[in-house]
Amino acid sequence: MSCRFAPEPYKVYLADSDVTTEIAPTERAAQFRFTFPKTDQAWVVIDAYDSGKFGSGSYVKVDAARRRVVGYSTRYARGPLPRPR
Repeated sequence: MSCRFAPEPYKVYLADSDVTTEIAPTERAAQFRFTFPKTDQAWVVIDAYDSGKFGSGSYVKVDAARRRVVGYSTRYARGPLPRPR
């Protein structure tokens, strides 16, 4: 099996969880959408911790009324990500 990674929309259905995950990435950002089955026990874990060592930190806001989570991290705000070796 081979995988190709590119900054283009990607959608995957996670059968074990009955969740559809979509991502629309760019060079420095991404938009995600998660589609859950109707339940009272669906969740998303966001790891937004940033000690500020690489910038001014991270910000996350949950807007339940609009069903949105917005935020940013300054961790890689000073140029492109390092290339894998």
